[in-house]
Amino acid sequence: MEHKERMALLKQWEGQLHAVDNVRRDIEAIFGDCIESEFYRVISDLAGKYTKTVSDLTGDTDWLDWYWLENDMGTRRMEAKAANWEKMQKITNLEVLCRMIEADIK
Repeated sequence: MEHKERMALLKQWEGQLHAVDNVRRDIEAIFGDCIESEFYRVISDLAGKYTKTVSDLTGDTDWLDWYWLENDMGTRRMEAKAANWEKMQKITNLEVLCRMIEADIK
């Protein structure tokens, strides 16, 4: 897979997860906290399975889960290091995430 194709998948993935988060917020605005609900479980499970699929397609080795769940889609500006990088780098956006995934593939 070429960089351009990988980035396209990552952008779709990011957009879909933002859409899921927006729907969850809208539902919570109407019904209150729904984290223990079946709705939340199903939506979370679906987002996790979609992330796993995109991970498999892009050649990722679990960086997508980390970027999404721990690094809050880059907003936490956490540092990470690809297997063949010399130094840690802040992973703040999809471009840096993509380069890290590609570095691990090489």
